[in-house]
Order: sequence, then C-alpha cells, then structure tokens
Amino acid sequence: DADSLLRYFKKYEDNSRGGSDAHGANGDVRVSDIPRDQLSPIATAFHEACVAAGFRANPDQNSLIGKQDGVQIYQVYIRDDNGHRVTASRAFLKTDKKKKKRK
Repeated sequence: DADSLLRYFKKYEDNSRGGSDAHGANGDVRVSDIPRDQLSPIATAFHEACVAAGFRANPDQNSLIGKQDGVQIYQVYIRDDNGHRVTASRAFLKTDKKKKKRK
C-alpha cells in the first residue's frame, strides 16, 4: 500500500521546502519549486484564474495533512545550479549508479 512505500520516497527526496509528513529532506533527489521568474506566463495566468474562479490554492497537494484538492504549481526534479529539470528516471537511476561507484 501507499503508506509502506512513502518511507522510500522520503528517503530519496531532498525537498527544497524541507522534510514534512510527505517529503524527505536529505535524500539524493532534489525536488524544488520553479523560481517565479522562470514560470511560464501561461502557467501563472492559469493558476491565478483558477484561484479567482474559486478553486483553493494548495501549496502541496501531496501533504497527508488536510485536503489534497485545489490548484498548485507543481514542484519538479532540479539537480543542478542552473535550474535545469531532470527526469525522474535520470534522477533515480543516475543517483543509484553513482552510489554504486562510490562503494
């Protein structure tokens, strides 16, 4: 079930917001907010329109506390200082290969 898997996701995650009920803080896979100045104007306008239409702004729909509905700008896998997005497979698989080489 999902509860038994959550600990593994939290172990790998290094969330820029810190650890929480649904997020890890010291793992190998960096999860970050997209900087506001790098957001697409369409994404920003859509988010604002949804909130204006009465949808709840939800800063973290993965949170296990409270409601999971609403509208949010999702966090993404970002591993480098340039803010480039890294796919989930690359983030997890490359990390595992590097770990094996370190041993």
